[in-house]
Amino acid sequence: MPTYVVYKGRVPGVYEEWQDCLEQVHKFSGNSYKGYATREEAVAQWRAHVGKKKNRLKFLVPLLLTATAVVLYFTLLVLFPLVAILLPLAYLLCLATAQQVRTTNTSSCHRLPLPDGVTSAESLDFYGNDGVYTGVSDGRVLRWGGRAAGWKTFAYNSKFRAGGEAQVLAKEADGVPFHFVNGLAVDQATGDVYFTDSSLNFTRRDNIKIMRKHDDSGRLLKYDARTKLVTVLMADMPYPNGVALSRDGTHLVVAHTGPCEAHRYWLKGPKAGTYELFAELPGYPDNVTPDTQGGFWVALNRERQQNETAPVPKPKHLVGVRLNADGKGRGADGRRGCHAQ
Repeated sequence: MPTYVVYKGRVPGVYEEWQDCLEQVHKFSGNSYKGYATREEAVAQWRAHVGKKKNRLKFLVPLLLTATAVVLYFTLLVLFPLVAILLPLAYLLCLATAQQVRTTNTSSCHRLPLPDGVTSAESLDFYGNDGVYTGVSDGRVLRWGGRAAGWKTFAYNSKFRAGGEAQVLAKEADGVPFHFVNGLAVDQATGDVYFTDSSLNFTRRDNIKIMRKHDDSGRLLKYDARTKLVTVLMADMPYPNGVALSRDGTHLVVAHTGPCEAHRYWLKGPKAGTYELFAELPGYPDNVTPDTQGGFWVALNRERQQNETAPVPKPKHLVGVRLNADGKGRGADGRRGCHAQ
């Protein structure tokens, strides 16, 4: 069945049903839409269409800002020549002294050997003084009981699941259906949900292809609990995975699995709406969990590979690292991470 792209209509976007497409263009003056043989082609065409609009803005905004800056600078040069001369020097000094983000140092990690036959760490969490909890490849949740006890099974899967039917809150954003919804974080104060759509081209079962093909179609999204609407905070992202809300609610930390990085998206303050590198990681991150000290624990599925086409290495890898609020890999208690072997 064809997939339709509404370029001009009531709600532009991608539609998988003709009736949904028709509702957007029927009796809409100047409507524009087209059907494509596959969903992948339709999404690609929609992204290209949106990209053209963004490119126009990317050209005009810097041009206007540059022109404004030139006018202001020459005005300053006429009125306050000394200040105008010192201003560029101060800017260069700031660039020279700016602190760079460093790769997380894992040389002094605590080593916590996982049980035989299991790999990976889906997420990390802590509860009081009970130690670290993690999910592993066989579906269990393990709890670290100390050097003597090691890992113990805390919970396991069951084919019988209790509870009611889940309510669907949203299916799409900006007219593009969700394709690979992954990590999420809930603001307990507002009920807003921040989550990632890891790829518009690949599903969970093909997650390795996202890295090998350097796919950058992922999105960071927000579901507004009050308006019931989903907005795209960031698009064209390389494999966004886990996401966590900072303790003070000012920013999100998002794990990028393919690039082995963590980034920060500012929600409040003078940097609101900006996205910046938070930390380079020694492995492929999965979920991110905030802790009570303002830092974050990042679970690692496995360690970084230089050659993504090579076979997956044996199950011996870091299972997680802790990042301070400034992105450095050192905790207040001196711990830097956990190691599985």
